[in-house]
Amino acid sequence: LRLASGQTHTLSMRELDGLIPETGQIALSLSSAIDLDLPGLLAELDRYPYGCLEQLTSRAMPLLYANELARRYGLDPDPDLDGRIRAAIERILAKQRGDGGFSLWDPAGSDRPWLSALAMDFLTRAREKGYPVPDYFFRRGLNYLSDLLEIAGQPDQELLAPMAYGAWVLARAGQARTEEARYLFTHSQKRMGGLTLAHLAGALALGGEPELARQGFTAGLARLVAGDMPAGPYGTSLRDLAVLVSTLAASRMETVDPAPAWQRIMTLLAARKNSFLSTQEQAWLILAGLELDRGQPLNLSVQGPGPDQERAITAGTRTRLVFTSRELARGAVRIINHAAIPLWLSMTVSGDPRQAPPFLAEGIVIQRRLYTLDGKPVGNRPLLQGEQLVMDWSGTIRPGQEDFQGLLVNLLPAGLEIDQDRIEGAGSGRFGWLRVLSSALHTEARDDRLVVAFDSADLEGSRKKGRRFHFASLVRVVTPGQYTDPPVEVQSMYGPLPRGRSTSGQWRIESGPHR
Repeated sequence: LRLASGQTHTLSMRELDGLIPETGQIALSLSSAIDLDLPGLLAELDRYPYGCLEQLTSRAMPLLYANELARRYGLDPDPDLDGRIRAAIERILAKQRGDGGFSLWDPAGSDRPWLSALAMDFLTRAREKGYPVPDYFFRRGLNYLSDLLEIAGQPDQELLAPMAYGAWVLARAGQARTEEARYLFTHSQKRMGGLTLAHLAGALALGGEPELARQGFTAGLARLVAGDMPAGPYGTSLRDLAVLVSTLAASRMETVDPAPAWQRIMTLLAARKNSFLSTQEQAWLILAGLELDRGQPLNLSVQGPGPDQERAITAGTRTRLVFTSRELARGAVRIINHAAIPLWLSMTVSGDPRQAPPFLAEGIVIQRRLYTLDGKPVGNRPLLQGEQLVMDWSGTIRPGQEDFQGLLVNLLPAGLEIDQDRIEGAGSGRFGWLRVLSSALHTEARDDRLVVAFDSADLEGSRKKGRRFHFASLVRVVTPGQYTDPPVEVQSMYGPLPRGRSTSGQWRIESGPHR
């Protein structure tokens, strides 16, 4: 929100309603210019636990600028940053195929052209910052992007976005393919969304075509603000606008004003029904936020928590304040803007909820069941220590949903562990009672959860009539006790919707050997 001159914003324990009190925390970011709480976005990305190519790269890209952010907000630099970036480079290169492209989960998978450009974007930036990227693998990746542009004369619609992104990365790496970029812009721009036009305009700007670049950025900005074309790969309109802002700044194009993009970004953020931001949205909002006007000096006071506590903040153009539930329990906090100009205020509330998340069906309905090995429903009976069970997830994606890359996450109660992340032979033999499982891109068993990645286009059904999915694993009952049964969630990895969440409950585990 904007805090007008002379206006007061009050924080109290009411902000932490629904959270376990001792875990609650409020982080406030205040700035005299538009502000997005970039440290908060970076912290949220850092906690994201999964590791496909897109997620790894989205987490790693902003790390290249993390200490710059720390200086801007007066925070301590990360002493482990160098090692974390080097580790990210290694993990991303581990997904590179022999042809130089990158796959989603491992080098044996199919190449993903747009994500390959994203990975090379990160590696190019890492080299710019002085990090060691082995020359052999780096050149192999650039050659892959160059090969994409060989078909610039007759590009398929689905390849326009990765070709434009590849052209931008090549130009940034000093290997501009300006002729191909010019041809694409001249002959295919009417088929391009705003993201694709932004990348192509950036390539043209670095390739010595400022007028074509201006036209490209202007057209891309107009299409994104109007929202008249689908979002680019793996993203949303919010992500695409943030990419345009970042690319425009990196292209050093001062003839195009990014203000309409920022106005639209703030409108989209305010209209979100929930706080979920994809890894792509978080990463590019951080990179776009680096280009924000630093603003004018602050002039504000913080009153509380507790009686007779007041401090003034008159230095710098932005600051970040953190209040714990213990501090807020001593009294409310009042933020007063004494400056003649409005302040931008972003608030992030975090903590552990008192109750399990409620059932959710925003485009996806998901349910989980437990069966014995011979197919009998477990129902509400106590589980027996040592017994092996089939955990079954099934659900539907409602008609009309666009195809997406999905992620199923099943958090396990403490009393269970995964024996086998995917049942082989479903629908035959001793598991003849179990329906054939849906195709998965990747499954991963962890101590506390099972993760299944899938492409909705591979599922049974159709986009028009709806799709169905079915996954199952073997679990073992290990520890007696009474446990909360966490809900299972299914979500699009690259957008706020669709999403689905099952109900939660309680499981009782009794001791003694299972017979």
